[in-house]
Amino acid sequence: MKTLVGTGSGLWELEGDASRSVEALAGRTVTALALDGSTIWAIVDGSELWECRDGAWKTRASLEGPPATCVVTTPAGPLIGTEQAHLFRLTDTGLERVDSFEKAEGRGAWYTPWGDPADVRSIGIARDGTLHVNVHVRGVVR
Repeated sequence: MKTLVGTGSGLWELEGDASRSVEALAGRTVTALALDGSTIWAIVDGSELWECRDGAWKTRASLEGPPATCVVTTPAGPLIGTEQAHLFRLTDTGLERVDSFEKAEGRGAWYTPWGDPADVRSIGIARDGTLHVNVHVRGVVR
């Protein structure tokens, strides 16, 4: 069984006592990974969404603005959370902001104790399909 580990110096495959760098992402910062069947999604350098199919890595989309922090797979495709609490969905034309998240009740009060905008830290999907978006430090948006 292989384990993937994203680091500040690339993506690493661990198997037993052996480790090897994934050449396509060597020297790049890999901050988040998500598995969708045999497809792997990765957030690279906070500004790119990469996809791996059949062992081949390629850039799928670039993100302008605040850095990406997390990725999760959904039946409609990957969702990406960012700093400053935004949510994006991968479409045929690239990454599009999720408007319903931008209009979430109480959004204007999201902040960090030190005054910076809140960040999306993680995204989870319940068994019934409900999305839960962890907004640091404001809570969870459903």
